[in-house]
Amino acid sequence: MFEFVKEYVEEYHRLESYVPKVYQKHIGKINYEYLKAKGVKLLSFDINGTLAEKDITKPSKKLIDLFVKLRTEGFKCVLISSKDNDRVRKFAQKLDVPYISADDKSRRTHFQKALEMYASVGIKKNQMAHIGNELEKDIFNGNQFGIITCLVKRAYVREKQKDSLLSWLSSGNKQNEKKSKLEKKLEDSALWCRHHRYTKDDQYYQLGVEPPYKIVMLERAYCRE
Repeated sequence: MFEFVKEYVEEYHRLESYVPKVYQKHIGKINYEYLKAKGVKLLSFDINGTLAEKDITKPSKKLIDLFVKLRTEGFKCVLISSKDNDRVRKFAQKLDVPYISADDKSRRTHFQKALEMYASVGIKKNQMAHIGNELEKDIFNGNQFGIITCLVKRAYVREKQKDSLLSWLSSGNKQNEKKSKLEKKLEDSALWCRHHRYTKDDQYYQLGVEPPYKIVMLERAYCRE
């Protein structure tokens, strides 16, 4: 019995590492004033699936305008990618921000390099937030590294016309299958509703669905004042 409780607690704490501090539909919906109030000065952004879909080769005007606004508000911004190619360099140039790429695909290496880049202005780990679209790569690694994590459901810049059925069929790989199992575990644990009981309108974006009835009932049970 004790061993079962121990395993349950360990699994619960492991799942907690997949709970972001903020989650929204896309980066344009994030409350950056909230992050500033939490002391955040440095924002790191994943590119694929976060800033833009992978087939988009350059940032749109609305994305450029958003980064201008963030810099005007005093944020330092950096792009993070595991690849160093023309597309990454073009995004960084057009957005007028530095970028970090590393052969080591571990996000924690990228986070450390971002902090070192701004060490001269005194930015600490607890003053950094990372925005990405993947639970494992962005949220888990960010939480383990000790920074604020923000999860987004979809890319800010998307193709205007897209065959959604074809896109859905092409994405049916083992990685997505593994991810869906993880999302199912998080959904069943009701961790997100308990963690974000005071957050309005964004609790379920990361699941990609409206909250099912059982989650509503769990929320009533666990998310009381």
